[in-house]
Formats: sequence, C-alpha cells, structure tokens
Amino acid sequence: MQPMSDVALAEISCYFRVLAEPTRLKILQVLCTGEKNVTQIIVETGGDPANISQQLRTLGSVGILSRRPVGTSVIYAIQDPTVFKLCETVYKHLVIQMEHRMRIRNSLLEPQHITVSVQA
Repeated sequence: MQPMSDVALAEISCYFRVLAEPTRLKILQVLCTGEKNVTQIIVETGGDPANISQQLRTLGSVGILSRRPVGTSVIYAIQDPTVFKLCETVYKHLVIQMEHRMRIRNSLLEPQHITVSVQA
C-alpha cells in the first residue's frame, strides 16, 4: 500500500464507516440488480421507511449511490460499482478465515490415536 496523506486516510475511513452498517449493505445488495425507487427498496429490504430513507441519504453522501427524480418518485442506482468489489473481497476473505478456523476446530475434535508401549 502506498503512503497516503492524513486527509486521504480520513476519507477512506469515512467510506468504510458508511459500509459498516448492515442495512446499507442490504440496500446495496438490492440495487445490484438495477435501479429502484424508494418503495421497491423498502419492500425488498423489509426495512422501516424512515430508516431506509436515512440510509439512502448516507450512501448518496459519499458517492456510492446516485438519485434522480422521476415524477413524484426518486430512483436510486449504484454510482460507484467498486463497492461491490470491496464487499466481495471482504466476503471471500471471511469465508477463507472461517474455513481455516473450522479445519483447526475439527482437527482439535478428531480423536487422537495415541500409541502406548508397555515395557516388560
């Protein structure tokens, strides 16, 4: 990783804080299939309308989502598709870690074959 300024590190930290909320990740998952209006997002996430609206504003504030008015509706879409690459990278890493932990756990639970020698 190349050295970064304090300002750049603060921006990266802000971006990751936005992604650290499960409801926001659920919204991104819903929008990965294409743009949707608020009602569709609420239905597909099962979220509370006020909370979903707040999360959409937050995702938009860092440039992850775009919004455009259409009549009386607002349509949301992914503006920064790199967010999916980040999520996929983290997910793959977590799966590898979990598999590694399971192998260690399973090896600890396997019966150990101990040979005992009896001396006469």
